[in-house]
Amino acid sequence: MLKKLNEIFIKKRRIVFPILISSFLFFPIFLFLIKGYSKSSEGKCMLKLVLDKDIQSLDVGLAFNGNSSTIATMLFEGLTRIGKNYKPHLALAESVDISRDHMKYVFHLKESKWSDGTPLTAHDFVFAWKRALDPSTKAVTRMPLYFYPIKNAKQCLDGEISTDEVPIHALDDQTLSVELEYPTPYFLDMLTFPVLFPLPKHIVENVPDWERSKNFVFNGPFKLEKWKRDIQMVFVKNPYYWDEENVHLDGVDITVVPDTNTSLLLYEKGEVDWVGDPFFRVSYDISYKILDKERDGVQVYWIFMNLDKFPLHNKKFRQALSYSLDREEILYNIFGGAGESIRTVLPPFLKVQLRDSFNDDPFLAKNLLNEALEELNMKLEELPALEFRCVGPVEFHGRIAQAIQDQWRKNLGIKISITKTDWPTHFDAISNGNYELGLMGWFTTIPDPVSILENFKNKKDANNKCNWEHPDFKDCIDQTHLAVGQIERMRHIQKAEEILMEEMPVIPLLSTKQRYAHNPKLKDVIFTPFRYIDFKYAYFED
Repeated sequence: MLKKLNEIFIKKRRIVFPILISSFLFFPIFLFLIKGYSKSSEGKCMLKLVLDKDIQSLDVGLAFNGNSSTIATMLFEGLTRIGKNYKPHLALAESVDISRDHMKYVFHLKESKWSDGTPLTAHDFVFAWKRALDPSTKAVTRMPLYFYPIKNAKQCLDGEISTDEVPIHALDDQTLSVELEYPTPYFLDMLTFPVLFPLPKHIVENVPDWERSKNFVFNGPFKLEKWKRDIQMVFVKNPYYWDEENVHLDGVDITVVPDTNTSLLLYEKGEVDWVGDPFFRVSYDISYKILDKERDGVQVYWIFMNLDKFPLHNKKFRQALSYSLDREEILYNIFGGAGESIRTVLPPFLKVQLRDSFNDDPFLAKNLLNEALEELNMKLEELPALEFRCVGPVEFHGRIAQAIQDQWRKNLGIKISITKTDWPTHFDAISNGNYELGLMGWFTTIPDPVSILENFKNKKDANNKCNWEHPDFKDCIDQTHLAVGQIERMRHIQKAEEILMEEMPVIPLLSTKQRYAHNPKLKDVIFTPFRYIDFKYAYFED
């Protein structure tokens, strides 16, 4: 086995040399993992994947980032599931009755079971959803926007009412009723996201540390067989899954490989079946020969600005930072042009404006900076250095941060210090307001621009990392939910976008294409522009 790994590194020595030291740090892990592949895959049709970091939790209520939600979709299922046409199809729901005003949904469930043979009921949905809405628990959702369309959900999350007053009800074991706050055209799309999946009430209520328990159960195409934290996860086919006959893989073998260069090498040797998006991203110049497939996506990169920090409370200062950037240079130098520079928070896939909200204009940016300094009653040399946070282990994060640091120094004369941390530390710092500037990738699972704009509606919402809100913006978002007809709704969306980009609490940078490669024998994988990937129907062609 050591000889096999040495062959990989020797053959690709020109690629590996810059990252040789970091790669060898993981040598003992790879020896174990590759050995594990052959053992677990022997005689079975196993899909082999790599992640750059382990998932946060098996609790679907906490599965809010890309890899966590992908894993949750393998192990769990909700009322709907994305189909081969990229639209939501009924899954655990056998049928649904929708009221004429689109304010009430009644779901009639299929007969299905958890992986321990216990019947899954409507009570499991009620339990999971109301658990996520209870602000007094650690399980309270970090994705409140997925619950806001439900009547009284926001008041409940704000602690104004109890979960008993949220109209989510099990009419009987097989019937789930939910009332909405306003008509939501994308409600069935939302139900494909893990935070709205059911949880096994009989396990969660009775087993301490249930998400780490060997007795934990699942209701999706696969179930967990083994999990070695930060090393490996192995799933096997779930014999109790209601649609088990349409699941063709025997299981999924997932390895955590922090060094993405090594993941690329393992793919070239045929040790893994899929690399790149949506599991991890790699700079173009080190991956273009391997990641041979591209597709449009909704992933965007922003710089969050904490408006509670000086001098970021000043609008002209924020505008100066944004207008001074050369986004095209960043896009081509780091991503090889695989995407678009953006001047709105919306990805091109969901764009509603015909023109950009602003232009890259260093001259205008310099004038705005001078006006901001005058309003702040200070000189440029008195301006303290600003801290710019990014994710250190993600190679292109550091390169983006370095490019922006250089452009701000050159175009504005502003000093920037870069802080690199791991993802959990980075996310917690930005979520808790312990930052000034923070680079973040963002995507939506919902094909509607409001799903992105609404993140900035309420200052205290978990997804609003900027500590910004604006009464006119809030009113526009509210009006999108009350609008009669799509034309009126789009008008309110456009106005909301204009306000957001005028106030500039966040700096939009890029929308990147999804770049990836996979085993050519792997077929029937559902992979959408919304970073949703599903291997339920996947199989290997002989």
